[in-house]
Amino acid sequence: MQNMRKGERKKQDILLAAADLFAQKGYTETTIADILDRLACSKGSFYHHFDTKFAVLAELARQRASQAYATYIKSLPAGNPLAALNLLLYRASFLNPQSRDLVMSLRSLQQDFEGAALLNTMQTAVVNAFYPQFVSLLDNLRKADLAVYLNQESLNLAFHSFLSGCKILMLITDEQRGTRQSLLRALRRHLEQALGLSPGAIVILEMDELTAFFDKPNA
Repeated sequence: MQNMRKGERKKQDILLAAADLFAQKGYTETTIADILDRLACSKGSFYHHFDTKFAVLAELARQRASQAYATYIKSLPAGNPLAALNLLLYRASFLNPQSRDLVMSLRSLQQDFEGAALLNTMQTAVVNAFYPQFVSLLDNLRKADLAVYLNQESLNLAFHSFLSGCKILMLITDEQRGTRQSLLRALRRHLEQALGLSPGAIVILEMDELTAFFDKPNA
């Protein structure tokens, strides 16, 4: 039991060190040797927990989704399902400061097969963490006559459409930054129509937050 706890602590140490280095240097510029040097860790210890550097990044993506959901639950506004829905979409989008380093890693890999693998990991983790609560919130909104949709398949399509929109927002080039705001407006309107919500009901995040997310200098 003690060895298992020690092993899990070492795994978390590797993840924390890697996350810090990815934020500082970027994923592509960080090497396994950098992670080992940061921790004074042996190669054997690293490879006991992770096969590759990308495996570390993928595990970070899964953890970020779980942490984002925990943060969402902790700050869930009581008695306001529409506010809760917008908070859920914000936390699930990865377009928040806690996930910026992960999005920057994704952007650096978008021309590489690892980029597609990371995006799939991120979206799968978000669906697993957030989708059941998304369905519950929409059920409450429909009972309150604030939402109109056909069935669970409609919700599934709407949620995955939301994730596709987030993917485009994350990967669009800085030269097209003006397009991000247009895409965010379009994503809001699409969700409102798909879920039968009133105009202006969906916010996700404010325009200035979206701009700041991408314009913030790297650590």
